[in-house]
Amino acid sequence: MRISKISLILSTAILFIISCKEKVKTDIANQKTEYNQTLNSQDKESDSFVISCGSGCAMTYYEDSIIPGNLSNEVKFRVEMYIDEVLTEEYFETYIFRCTESKKIKQINLKGADNYKIEDQHPAIQKNLTLYANGLCRREFQEKKESANNSTSNVKDLYKKLKTISLPTEYSYDFIMELNSFISLPEKSQKIFQLEHLSNLKGVKLPSKKSIKLILISGIQEQGQSELYLFTLDNLYNISDSILLYTSQEIDEGSLSTIYKIEKKYEITVVKKETVNKTTRIVETRNFEITEEGKIVEVN
Repeated sequence: MRISKISLILSTAILFIISCKEKVKTDIANQKTEYNQTLNSQDKESDSFVISCGSGCAMTYYEDSIIPGNLSNEVKFRVEMYIDEVLTEEYFETYIFRCTESKKIKQINLKGADNYKIEDQHPAIQKNLTLYANGLCRREFQEKKESANNSTSNVKDLYKKLKTISLPTEYSYDFIMELNSFISLPEKSQKIFQLEHLSNLKGVKLPSKKSIKLILISGIQEQGQSELYLFTLDNLYNISDSILLYTSQEIDEGSLSTIYKIEKKYEITVVKKETVNKTTRIVETRNFEITEEGKIVEVN
């Protein structure tokens, strides 16, 4: 079973203290004082922390890299070990921290140690790792919140700059090629609308459906083909939903295309058609509507 180096060091330190009876009270008192000083001086949101292992031993953990996930972070630490304030060893340990929705730590695992349990570790490890982990969860939540707020602000500013075209609107070769009334969007729009696979984004507004705002966004694939999407925004300019309205790809002796029509009452028809040897057939027809919440749902 794999255990961290700090656990081994702490265990050795404990045995040493027990064997030195005449020094045990002094060592324990010094360790407690040093540990409390560490906690008092440590910033709860810090990217580093110190664990005291007694008898002049201290371990400093520095964030080396973080791989974020869904309510989890894989953190690689650079660990510096000091004996009597002299650096004696440097190595790396990787922990996986899982957070709850309420911004608190849920689980701590040492990567590569299947049977690792934080509650089985030395109290100094438990307290410092838990303190760090809770700060990490709060930090992650705040960063996501700020990112979402920035995204919403960017969408709001973008929406106000767009021109408006009327309904109904539908696919035509000229519409896709000319994109009249569309304006170019900033590069950051690719990430905001999750259209990183497209370049040269352009957008235009459609008339709002009550509080729901509608945007058409066009972009170019790496192969040179166009795509057109419809995005819906709620009254706070959060993206509610999206749907692909137009795309085209070449197949053997022809093409496979998706085309669309949006009626005045916001009824959406999306048709897939196949053209082979100049003969066109309808592959699929689907109908959609926009709900009061801005969701694009299929209807019979």
